[in-house]
Amino acid sequence: MHLDPILIGHNGSAEAERALLWAGSLASGLGGSLVVAHAYSVGDQPGGPDSAAAAAELRVKEWAIGAESAGLPADRLGNVVLSGPVGPAVVEAAETTGAGLVVLGAHHGLVPVAAVGRITQHVTFRSPCPVAVVHAGGGPVATAPIVVGFDAANPHLDIVAWSSALAGRLDVDLEAVCVGRLREPVEEDVFAELDADVGPVPPLHVRDGDPGAELLARAAELEASMIVVGQRRDQNLGGRVLGRTAASLLRKSDRPVVVFHHP
Repeated sequence: MHLDPILIGHNGSAEAERALLWAGSLASGLGGSLVVAHAYSVGDQPGGPDSAAAAAELRVKEWAIGAESAGLPADRLGNVVLSGPVGPAVVEAAETTGAGLVVLGAHHGLVPVAAVGRITQHVTFRSPCPVAVVHAGGGPVATAPIVVGFDAANPHLDIVAWSSALAGRLDVDLEAVCVGRLREPVEEDVFAELDADVGPVPPLHVRDGDPGAELLARAAELEASMIVVGQRRDQNLGGRVLGRTAASLLRKSDRPVVVFHHP
């Protein structure tokens, strides 16, 4: 697995600005690079496409200053300006740059409580790599533990291995949370196949209740920096609808949520 570069989709909003600082801190903690992808539409500026592109380029320069203030050197910051809707542009940029992680800012208050933002939905469904949705200020990237959700009914080790590698690179603790009883023989030694050289082999914390609520509760108890949750591409109408746990976390979490696609 790879985590470099990190790509952040930026649409000029305050939420995206906060997410930029978080993404810059994460890239700095990983010793990697950050690419800022900005999409503009002709209707963004009264002067037409040239004016819109110039405004986007100006904002990119301003964001570079923000990234440097988060500890990311200028030589590890890249920029790409694309014309078109933000969602498709971010997915295209993730594919062309070979991104290891896409970062988006959450837009609470702009959509009904029962919904997840349109851009977030589009990028999460179609991104070639995991997607981190940053809520509020983001939180401590390089010092706090990571919580990963482990599905008892479909115990995929890929999400734990990815989270383990991330935690190892950041030198933070990792804890796996499983809601519900694990199936035999998985229950006996659930992480036996994980390579301890890649990252920490996490303790497994088993809880009863609603998966989303339990992951939120455990993340709060640990003051976690982020929550990693799995999403199967083929579930729920061919992958066009987020799973219940992922959707719940994206709506309710006060810390970044990483949506990881199972094969």
